[in-house]
Amino acid sequence: INAGGVCCGFVLLLSSRTTRNINGGGWVRCGVASTTDELGIPTVSKGKLMFGNKFVALYLFRFVALLSHVIATSFIYGAAPYLVRAGLPHDFSHDAYSKRETNVIAFASVILACQGVDAALMAFGASLWSPGITLFHGVAHALGAFFTMWAVADAW
Repeated sequence: INAGGVCCGFVLLLSSRTTRNINGGGWVRCGVASTTDELGIPTVSKGKLMFGNKFVALYLFRFVALLSHVIATSFIYGAAPYLVRAGLPHDFSHDAYSKRETNVIAFASVILACQGVDAALMAFGASLWSPGITLFHGVAHALGAFFTMWAVADAW
């Protein structure tokens, strides 16, 4: 799903600046509305997430990538004992183990808190103003989900 979303994002990002409005109205150029719906509301308005926006697939990709990253990060809580043992020498002490386990749990908690802030900014549209930045966020979350799951699977 993430690779398909990346491909769709690149296609949308590199497509021509003129596109057909999905609501059936006229042509949209450079993200500025050329038609309005039956209530007089513009169907596309300067990059904001609306029904006529050509970057809706990119927003969906970012959401799926963020959700995948959150799920992968939540696996760290269950895998913490294995992750800690994988990084300790064979003759480790109980104090070293408990200190590193606390660090792993704190690290996962900080990651989830940052992902929560990112999700809130995405939900309010504050971080969706640029398609390039939205694509960067999606790719970063997709890579983060992949490498987090790789680390968890490697520790098991």
